[in-house]
Amino acid sequence: MEIDNDYGKTTNKSKEESIVDRTIFEQWQQDNNLFISTRACKKVEQLIKNQNLVIVAGHSGSGKSAIIQHIALKYRSQGWTVKPIYEVRELINDCLLIQSKTLFVLNDPIGKEAFDEISHDSWRQNEEKLKALFKKVKVLMSCRNYILSDARIAGIFANKSYIVDINNNLLKLSDDEKETIFKKHSFVNKLSKDEFAAIMKIDAYFPLLCKLYFSNATYQNDGLKFFKKPAVVLEEEIRNFRKASKEKYCALVLLVLFNSVICVNDFLQEETSKRKYKHALS
Repeated sequence: MEIDNDYGKTTNKSKEESIVDRTIFEQWQQDNNLFISTRACKKVEQLIKNQNLVIVAGHSGSGKSAIIQHIALKYRSQGWTVKPIYEVRELINDCLLIQSKTLFVLNDPIGKEAFDEISHDSWRQNEEKLKALFKKVKVLMSCRNYILSDARIAGIFANKSYIVDINNNLLKLSDDEKETIFKKHSFVNKLSKDEFAAIMKIDAYFPLLCKLYFSNATYQNDGLKFFKKPAVVLEEEIRNFRKASKEKYCALVLLVLFNSVICVNDFLQEETSKRKYKHALS
């Protein structure tokens, strides 16, 4: 299948999308404006063209989600139905409604901060249905390396033919790719030659660090410190939130406590959720 770069093109498929999905695609497109296609991205594109399931693996902040969103936008521009989903149940439930040329996209299917045994078991229990489904549709996932290295991993998540590790020695960001990513965010470089050279040696979180660095003037004032010790800089900002904006701090705590998935009704119905909510407010 030939794919062009006219991601904004309107198709009959896009007219059938829900408002929520279109909002998600608009956010993906904004992120995609700063995207650089790397060796890793090209490898994923090649695989998903020739097979129907690809799991993009990598460290946190390495650009996994950006890659699958970039590719999904390409397919959408060619008239494919692209469906962001969040759990295997959605994939199974949509089975009878699925048309040809459908691409499902999901991040962290079996856990983000830690291995989610319940989610993993759901995938295992539906494996036969999924095998049949994968003959009809394409599925792009992202998953963190440490999740896939869990000893309990089985089934499709243990099948190496589906997995592309974008942090392995063959696919990790080259110095040229890092420089291109950095300059894509801003042509203005306030760093010294030595500082810039030091940044190019950093591997961990590089795409995410560039995005954060150029989105905040304070981070840019920190310069090299932000890239070398991002946790220290972000920790300072979180402390400032607690003093300057209790609402933002409370929201952040809730996101952590609920693993980035919050349902307001849970606060009212579940005792565990009530305790978490009270803890966030304290």
